[in-house]
Amino acid sequence: MEHFLKIKPVGGLEKIGSNITLVETNGTVIAIDCGLRFYHEDCFNINYLFPDLSSIEKVDYLLITHGHEDHIGGIFPFISQFPNTKVFASGFAANLINKKLSYRSINIDIKPHSELSRIVKKETNLNLEFLPVNHSIPETYGVHFFNKDVSLL
Repeated sequence: MEHFLKIKPVGGLEKIGSNITLVETNGTVIAIDCGLRFYHEDCFNINYLFPDLSSIEKVDYLLITHGHEDHIGGIFPFISQFPNTKVFASGFAANLINKKLSYRSINIDIKPHSELSRIVKKETNLNLEFLPVNHSIPETYGVHFFNKDVSLL
């Protein structure tokens, strides 16, 4: 199977917050994180900003790397626009997301990272592994896409 890997940052560049990156390979689209950005007093009457999702046609899977708001805070507008997207996160991040969505009486099925690794391998013939990293919140992971010819960490 021939591979291509397209990476499209949607938010989170040059400023902290609104983190979301799309990774596409062989027709499968994975969104990594979906956060919000908090504004400060220099932005009149704006409390936070969600990523602009209008340019995104489809997302098959949403992968959450950890539970900080700049990585999960945009989950409600994301799920509203892409209700069939399957969500994967660590147990800790999943609990935070479900608590956040419970305020809107929404409950989603969040699967563990290991299941996404198997799906990506089957659908794209790429490997996906999660690397634990040190951060100020439990269960934080980096993502590594690779096959025998290419590695993207």
